[in-house]
Amino acid sequence: MRSLESSPLRRLLLLALVLAALTAGIWYHLRPGPVLEADRPAVVHEQPGRDVRLNAVGDIMLGRHVGTLISRNGVAYPFGKLAGPMADADFTFANLESPLSQRGTPLEGKPVEVVFRADPGAIDCLPMAGIDIVSLANNHTVDYDSPALLDTIEFLKQVGIRSVGAGIDIQQARQPVVLEKDGLKLAFLAYTDLADIYFSDRDRRAPRATAKRPGVAPLDEKMMLEDVARARTLADRVVVSLHWGTEYQGMPSSGQQVLAHRLVDAGADLIIGHHPHWFQGVEVYKGRVIAYSLGNFVMDQNWSNETREGLFLQVDFMRDGTLKARVRPVFINNSQPQWVEGEHQQRLLNRVVAFSSRLNTRAAVDKEWVEYGR
Repeated sequence: MRSLESSPLRRLLLLALVLAALTAGIWYHLRPGPVLEADRPAVVHEQPGRDVRLNAVGDIMLGRHVGTLISRNGVAYPFGKLAGPMADADFTFANLESPLSQRGTPLEGKPVEVVFRADPGAIDCLPMAGIDIVSLANNHTVDYDSPALLDTIEFLKQVGIRSVGAGIDIQQARQPVVLEKDGLKLAFLAYTDLADIYFSDRDRRAPRATAKRPGVAPLDEKMMLEDVARARTLADRVVVSLHWGTEYQGMPSSGQQVLAHRLVDAGADLIIGHHPHWFQGVEVYKGRVIAYSLGNFVMDQNWSNETREGLFLQVDFMRDGTLKARVRPVFINNSQPQWVEGEHQQRLLNRVVAFSSRLNTRAAVDKEWVEYGR
């Protein structure tokens, strides 16, 4: 019997072993490797669906002369010309400048002409315009003290509108509101730099919320930076509403710019400003958008063109993490906003571009809009 060592059978066995080893080596090098956490793309890049659009407007006040117009013309009156465009987005945001209640006592010492309160029935105009969320962090939310503020929050809930920047205490006032569409989450925060103003030494009731008193979230830098960082862990994008600045001015202060940049550095993607009652410039900083003041939207300040002009802001939150923003000017005719047309429109578009240029931001006019990052 021939030895196996020199037989053809041994040679065949050796060849088979070599081929098996080669096959195993090739498979090992070509197999899919483990997915490391650092190699994973951001969740937002993996999410299915489309981009998310936000519409935003400035100050809405439903009391005083606006309340009279609603009683005469019906609850649809304030947004009668722009309800459709406002609702044509995934989410619509506004600053609600007046409490909605029949309760409460006017703040002592505050001039009666600037103490706002609207009939609760006026709230129905907000869902008609597609408004999903409002900021209550402003200097009028507690004009009729805590009962009216708490009524406002409750009435908004009843019509399906979220509120941010105010609450039964400071913890609730600082709480972010998270809205989600097609897997993309937006966290909203709101603050005001008028939280500590009071009008009577006998009753130093200021709008600021405390651990034991309802009110609004103050424009406190340390607090805001903490809140933005926390909101960033809860959502893909962070929107910060700021009721701030100097009334009847066309440009923000250098201090406002510094604070806005710090908020962006902390994680804010969009800052929406209001309170000056004039619109101001839009800045793009590190790819994020800062609208320093959108001006008035529904308001009865009929004494000047500037207080009757505002901006309609539209922001697309893209799936790749970028933003696209544009603004369109409006004119308030008898407390009712409408699109500006003709020569007036061109003047306002040019003014928006000029304001943004002073903020080191390039903008381009495209028909009725001023566009950023498109």
